[in-house]
Amino acid sequence: MKHHLDPQNAAFVQAIADIPAPHVLGPDKTFAAFESLQLHEPAMDNETETVHVPAEDGSTTKVVSFRPRLAKKPCNMIFYSHGGGWIMGSSTSFAPAQRFPYQFEQTYNVLEYFVRNGQGHGLSVDSIALADDNAGHMSIAMMQMLIERKLSVNIGQIILFNPVTVTDTHKNLASYTTFKDDLFLPAATQDWTIETMLPNQSDRETALASPLRYLADEILVKFAPTTIILAAVDPLLDEGLEFGKRL
Repeated sequence: MKHHLDPQNAAFVQAIADIPAPHVLGPDKTFAAFESLQLHEPAMDNETETVHVPAEDGSTTKVVSFRPRLAKKPCNMIFYSHGGGWIMGSSTSFAPAQRFPYQFEQTYNVLEYFVRNGQGHGLSVDSIALADDNAGHMSIAMMQMLIERKLSVNIGQIILFNPVTVTDTHKNLASYTTFKDDLFLPAATQDWTIETMLPNQSDRETALASPLRYLADEILVKFAPTTIILAAVDPLLDEGLEFGKRL
């Protein structure tokens, strides 16, 4: 079944029509294809800073800070976590080499670092916004973790783009069936990313992996004001809508 797309998205779908789906390519080739797809020339009016955030196990996480070149410091901070099914978009911590809950702990470690050290990087940490897309639904997890671990920080806003909010019963949602043949995220790819990152069913049945079903009301009620942005043609549509209802 074909679904209506706006011209920009229709052109994108056409451009990737001949690229095999991620679950067909496998992790290594999928990562390489994703990197190639996102190649671009840096914006001339931006400046970047690369920070290698240390962790207790001796590893470091590469983080890039973007800011307008002419912006006065300190800049307000948006903590953005990329998507990619936990397999794409990161050179050191993608599944299956690292699996649940590694990425969640890694992201929390980076957030905590900038809460404590952001001023040294020209960032204002008086009030922080959390944002993410797709399987980078880390903002939900970060709110849960910082509340439970009592990290002293003011989260002023959360913005979720097409978030993954359930990994154990996602097949029961209508949008999963309606858009199962979606070219960019077919059902088989969605299942593959979950199975690669979360091979154990018990891990999927947790608040970090499936906040729609398992995140406690007493945590949700403490969430910052949240904006959820969804795509009309997307197997993730319903889990975003349902999470909005829970909020």
